[in-house]
Amino acid sequence: MKALTYLMVLAFALGFAVAIIGCQPKEEAEFACTEEGCDAAFETQEDLDAHIAEAHPTDEPVVEEEDFVCEDCEMLFMTEDEYVDHMMTEHPEDWAAMM
Repeated sequence: MKALTYLMVLAFALGFAVAIIGCQPKEEAEFACTEEGCDAAFETQEDLDAHIAEAHPTDEPVVEEEDFVCEDCEMLFMTEDEYVDHMMTEHPEDWAAMM
């Protein structure tokens, strides 16, 4: 009986959390989660991205167009300055060849 009560409380809490984050039925929302078995859908791409990052995390970093990726070691940098510093200290031969 305790397990059933726990599951009911958990289901209520999850339903409440879904209501708070703005999840809605897929047919009413423009941005639906494509993860198999997930029915979450959102009004904005930003809300969908946040859902995917939290509910379906991966070990792979999400690379944005404006990010900088080292071709030698595949490290990810958010700014050009970080990327340049990395190249100059960790891969000076490659950096010199790029110039």
